Parts: sequence; C-alpha cells; structure tokens
Amino acid sequence: MESNDYQSEQASSSSQLRAWFDAQQNETEVAYLSSKNYYQQSGWGSTPERWQFARKLILKAVNKSGTFLDLGCANGLLLECLMQWAGEQGFYLTPYGVDISQLT
Repeated sequence: MESNDYQSEQASSSSQLRAWFDAQQNETEVAYLSSKNYYQQSGWGSTPERWQFARKLILKAVNKSGTFLDLGCANGLLLECLMQWAGEQGFYLTPYGVDISQLT
C-alpha cells in the first residue's frame, strides 16, 4: 500500500471514529440531561433508596482510604455518595471521574 493510500485510509478511519464518538456523546447528553432528577441524570431510573442499596455494595470491595476512579461518571452522584459512605465507615476516598460529556 502506498503512503498516500495509507494516510487517506487512516484519515477516513479517524473521521468515522470521531463521528461515532460525537453520536454517542449526543445520545448520552440527551438521555441523561433531559431529566431534572439528579438520579436519572446519573443513569438511574428507580428510587433513591434503591440507588443506595445497589451502589453502596461497591464499598464491599474498598476497605481503606485511597483513590477511586469512576469511568462514565455522568453527573458525579456515585462518587459523591461513595465519598460520604466511605467517611461513615471511617476511611476517605479521593474521587476521579471520566465521562463522555463535559456537560454532565
């Protein structure tokens, strides 16, 4: 394959990847930000009580202070809750989050 063909193919792949990423970002923003409910903005569709029941289990795997990375963190609700719950159990979490959108 010639260099120009390779570069053209790479540019096309990069363009397709960017278009896919942009579509995923838009879909996520519409789904999460269409609600005024903080839990729904975090991707949760049930009650706050069920949120706590389902998410507090994460701390079973964490037994000491340290960093915690949430990939796909949405609006940060999970990190906020985990920090509070960890504090109640006597340890501290330093939160980090990565999400597809800067809007959430």
